[in-house]
Amino acid sequence: MATFLPLWAGIPSRPRAERLVALLIQPGFWPGYPVPSVPTDAPQFDPERYWKGPTWVNMNWAIIQGLGANAETQLVDDLRRRTLDFIDQSGFAEYFSPLTGRGFGAHEFSWTAALALDLVGSESADRWRR
Repeated sequence: MATFLPLWAGIPSRPRAERLVALLIQPGFWPGYPVPSVPTDAPQFDPERYWKGPTWVNMNWAIIQGLGANAETQLVDDLRRRTLDFIDQSGFAEYFSPLTGRGFGAHEFSWTAALALDLVGSESADRWRR
């Protein structure tokens, strides 16, 4: 998932940003509960092993910001909704299985809660802009 942080940092040229977006929506990075820290089709993928596969809300938040900066509004809406869905399903866990949405690590994790509030606020703000 760190592969996609240049979108947030504003570093890539438009062609590179387009390649990153194309990679992001590949099945390995875009399972039911995206974006895993290791693609689901990689040999070292483990959906429950800290940075070896789980989905992290803080990283999704950064990817959402990067997609927005690159005018990928449909992907912003989809990733925001899917992130809020697995938080709603499993609570404010530290990290989540990208396959089931099950939460792991610390529960009632503050950055998950804080970023969920930001994502909900962003979603509401986007609705009013339309």
